[in-house]
Amino acid sequence: MTDKIRALGLNLLLTVVVVLFCFVLLEIAARVASNLLGVAPYIKYNPQLGWSPKANSTKLHKKNGDFAATYTINSLGYRGKLHGQNHTPGVFRIVLLGDSVGFGWGVDDQQTYGARLETILPEVEVINLAVSGYGTDQELLRLKSEGINFQPDLVILHVVDNDFLEIRRPFMYQRAKPYFLQGDDNKLELNNVPVKSYGSLARYYYDSSLPLPFREWLAWNSYAYTFFNKRYREFMARAQKATGITTTAIREGETTPKNQAWQLFKNLVEEINFELRKKNIKGLIIHASANLNSSAKMAELPLPTLNLYPLLYELHTKKEVSFPNDGHWNPFGHKLVAEKLAEELIRLELTSNK
Repeated sequence: MTDKIRALGLNLLLTVVVVLFCFVLLEIAARVASNLLGVAPYIKYNPQLGWSPKANSTKLHKKNGDFAATYTINSLGYRGKLHGQNHTPGVFRIVLLGDSVGFGWGVDDQQTYGARLETILPEVEVINLAVSGYGTDQELLRLKSEGINFQPDLVILHVVDNDFLEIRRPFMYQRAKPYFLQGDDNKLELNNVPVKSYGSLARYYYDSSLPLPFREWLAWNSYAYTFFNKRYREFMARAQKATGITTTAIREGETTPKNQAWQLFKNLVEEINFELRKKNIKGLIIHASANLNSSAKMAELPLPTLNLYPLLYELHTKKEVSFPNDGHWNPFGHKLVAEKLAEELIRLELTSNK
């Protein structure tokens, strides 16, 4: 009997070792394939922000035949040329906050409008803290945790239409994130830090994912799980075995009602302005939104605004400035924005340290 138990234990151990060995081989293969296909992740879990770029990482990003771009994340965890936290004497330093548009989704490092701005104005340094998928709430938090430490002369807040959705949800783009609630006095209250999955949107995503233990950990750390989970979800959707999330569940997953989105956004911008005023730092909002193009509400914000919509979509067409299938700005779009931004900085005398 003892020999049988010992044999059974050895067989079980051998099975576990073989399974683990196969998983490791599969993970290695998935990582190699992901890098070759340009789908390898360049972000990591961040308990304060939800996610952030991996320091010292490089990603080749290919999508829909639109582009094949290389993203280089430097040792301080932001995209582009490395500038240390100590302010370089005689240089005007800009910190850029934004999402994938400011980050430069789809274009090479030197083609982003932040990098081009450094070329047009040699006396300017740009610290590009924009991160794909960020809303204004995460941008505020990254400003406070990192941006202020770079001692900028100017902070540019790049606003897009998605911001008004992202700030209302604790789960976006298949990832958990922090969020703010508004008190009766409009005071902002930070929630979900350290960041964890929360709400009906997160439950729906993980309930329709590969049924393995530690799914959230695997989603952040395993290329193989990410690869197969994506295809599993696509297969289940095609087979109509995955029930689509209901409008009610979506509403339940939002922490702020849609009709309060502008007030929440305004409060976040006011908090950004408050942080800047404490350090005597200038601020500027830029956007290319059709919804904000003719909106009188922008005048309610405490920071000056540069409206890029006429330049990009009235003097030019969307086809000229954006990738055809993706919608993000192409290299020409970034070039136009950099030139206009440089012109505006000079006109407003914002590049002067005096």
